Amino acid sequence: MTESSLGRGLESLLPRPVISAEMRDETVRLLRLAQVAPDPRQPRRRFPEGPLEELAQSIGEHGVLQPILVRPDADAGSADRFIIVAGERRWRAAQRAGLETIPAVIVDSAARPLTLSLIENLQREDLNPIEAALGFQQLVEQALSHNQIARQVGKSRTAVANALRLLQLSDEGRALLERGAISEGQARAVLAAPAEHRDELVRRAAADSLTVRQLEAAARELAEPKPAKRRAPERSKPADPELAALVEAAQGALQTRVAIRPRRGGGGQLVIDWQSAEQLRHLIGQMQPAATLPDDAVPERITI
Repeated sequence: MTESSLGRGLESLLPRPVISAEMRDETVRLLRLAQVAPDPRQPRRRFPEGPLEELAQSIGEHGVLQPILVRPDADAGSADRFIIVAGERRWRAAQRAGLETIPAVIVDSAARPLTLSLIENLQREDLNPIEAALGFQQLVEQALSHNQIARQVGKSRTAVANALRLLQLSDEGRALLERGAISEGQARAVLAAPAEHRDELVRRAAADSLTVRQLEAAARELAEPKPAKRRAPERSKPADPELAALVEAAQGALQTRVAIRPRRGGGGQLVIDWQSAEQLRHLIGQMQPAATLPDDAVPERITI
C-alpha cells in the first residue's frame, strides 16, 4: 500500500459509486457473494494483482465500508440473482478476503443501470485505453452524444473522440496498447497510416520504440500516393525480318544496343547507344578507323 493512499485514508481504496437521486433512499442489503455476478458488458476487464490484494487485505480487516450497486438479473429466472452495476473490484476483493456476504444497494432497472455502471468505471483512472474506448462506445450505443459522455466522465469531447478512434486498431494493435507496449499517442499516430500498413507500423512502434513524431512521419509517407514509375520507351523493332536481322548483326558486332527508326517513304535512322567517351571512340574507330574524337566532344548518343 502506498504512502499516498494511506495519507488519504481507506476511502481512497474504496471508489465511490455513482448514486443517482432515485437511489439515495434505497436500503442497503446484505447479499451472499454467490448471488452476485459481474456484468459481462462492463468495459473494465483487467484488475491488477497488487491493488486488488491490498484492497482484499483492507476488507479482511475492516469489512466492505461502502455498498456495491446491483440490479436484478433479468435472465437468471430467479429473484435472488443480481448483476453488479458498480463495485466489481470490491466484490472480487471480498471473495479474496473470505467474506460470504457483501453490502449492496439494489438498483431498479428504470435507473439505467448499464449507463451508471459505465460512467462509474469510466470516471476511474485505472482503465487501460482500450477498456475506456469500449466503455465510451457502449455509452454511444445508449444514445449519448460525445458531449454528454464528456460531461458525465469529466473529460473533454476531444478526449472522448480520440479514445473512440482507438477502436479502429486491429486486434493486434489493441493487444499491444492494452499491454502497454505502445502508448495512446503512438496508437493514434499509427491510425493515420492506410489500414493495410497499420499492423506493420504498430509492430515497428513496439519493437523499435519509435516516437510519435517518427510514427507520424512514417504514416504520412505510407499515405502519400507513390509516383507512377516512368516506363522506359520501347525500342522500335523493325517489322521487316531483314532489318531485324541487320540490327542483331550490328549489336553483335558493336557490342552495344542498336535501334532502327524507319521513316515513311523510305530511309530512317540508325541509333547506337554508348556509355562513355572511350566506348564512343571505340565505336567510331570500328566504323572509321582513321577518325579521332576530342575528349570534350561527348554527346549522349550518336545518330548515323
